[in-house]
Amino acid sequence: MSRILGDSASLSQAPLLRNQNPYPSISSYYSTVVNNVKVKAEKTKSTDIQAFFNLFSAFVGIGVLSLPKGFSTPGLGLGVIGFIILAILCYVVLYLNLKIADDQPGAEGISLRQLAGQHLGRWAGISVEVAIFFMQAGICIGILLFTDEFLTYAFCAFEQETLCSTHLYNLLICIVLVVPLSFVNNLHFFYIPSLIATVLYLIGIGTQTYYNFTLLHSREDPWSDLKTNLKEFDPTQLPLFFGVAIFGFEGIGVLFGLRKSMEAPRRMKSLLGFNMLTCTILYIFFSIVSVIALPKGEIPEIVLLSLPKETFYLVVQTAYAIGVAMAYPLQLAPSVRIVEQHPYFQKKLFDPDGRIKNRFLRYAIRIVLQIIIFTAAFTLQSFFLFLNLIGSCFFTYLAFILPVMLYQKVHGKKTHILRTIFHWLIALTALVLGLLGAIESVKAMIDYENE
Repeated sequence: MSRILGDSASLSQAPLLRNQNPYPSISSYYSTVVNNVKVKAEKTKSTDIQAFFNLFSAFVGIGVLSLPKGFSTPGLGLGVIGFIILAILCYVVLYLNLKIADDQPGAEGISLRQLAGQHLGRWAGISVEVAIFFMQAGICIGILLFTDEFLTYAFCAFEQETLCSTHLYNLLICIVLVVPLSFVNNLHFFYIPSLIATVLYLIGIGTQTYYNFTLLHSREDPWSDLKTNLKEFDPTQLPLFFGVAIFGFEGIGVLFGLRKSMEAPRRMKSLLGFNMLTCTILYIFFSIVSVIALPKGEIPEIVLLSLPKETFYLVVQTAYAIGVAMAYPLQLAPSVRIVEQHPYFQKKLFDPDGRIKNRFLRYAIRIVLQIIIFTAAFTLQSFFLFLNLIGSCFFTYLAFILPVMLYQKVHGKKTHILRTIFHWLIALTALVLGLLGAIESVKAMIDYENE
């Protein structure tokens, strides 16, 4: 939504998009007075640089830590080729969605739910809300799974038997780290935490890469190992790779939210392309080096835990955990927004002008939601399988299936038949791999629990 500064009449006459809710889910405005007239002015917007760091830190988080194991599962060669194809196709279909959004009246403030509801009907809008809710909640669960596993690893490394043998202390630390920031409403203010988190991520990835190179340097012929690994192809394991691979682009769920927070929302297409290109190069390089350097079959679900149990490496791992915790509120925000947009809560939370009128209920919703997320996180055991499950289900729908459906609905009649076939092949292939990935993940998680 572009900046608005005028009288209340002009504001009330602004047209609403079909299926657009008249109550903002997270207050988008603050009150001010101009010439003795009370008006609503929009909260601070993000510049391109600020939006870039928000998007980059949303993409680079916990998913990258499981990619080395993900790449090794179907074989490094197939993993590299598959990931490149996946990244290209994902960008193509997401670009189509952003292009459709840019062509809408009031495009600056449109959400993915509204976009789907306008063109595909009410069921599509609801499906988007459900998918984003579970996807973002899943990312938050993944963050807590990582933090819990890391804390246990760190306490054991320092031989703190009491702390190492119970998850209670991990739970308390997670609450302190992630809960306070989750009560911030404006995504713009995550710019500084996102910038700090991005720096900590890069330090962690850089440190792991440095350690991997020290292992490779000690070998006689690392290039031979690279050639051998790149020849490995096991297509039967693709279902356990697909979900983790798409989860690597975990910022998909906050894409439209960050777009709305920008000063120039139409520039999100360029930012998305640059982010996905940067992430793809980073992920592939990081995964290749990790797979070659670490012993075959011994790559941990969280590759950062392969570092030696030394003080320096523990500090780096701790910094990464802090960075991940900083990203938790940004990932939680879409799920909170969806709950607040439900008609039952919306009427109780906001007045017709979009101002919050029940802060206690608003905080209560967030607390209850996080209790559910924490319960799930401290019940599950496999970080890798959970990421694959969430990626196979909800990321597949939002990143591949829905974008194709939207584009074909809006521009299908004007699209060349070959392009139409290509788009539907993308959706169908993603659907098959997603279903297989979900099934294999659930089966493996059941076996994991029974071991």
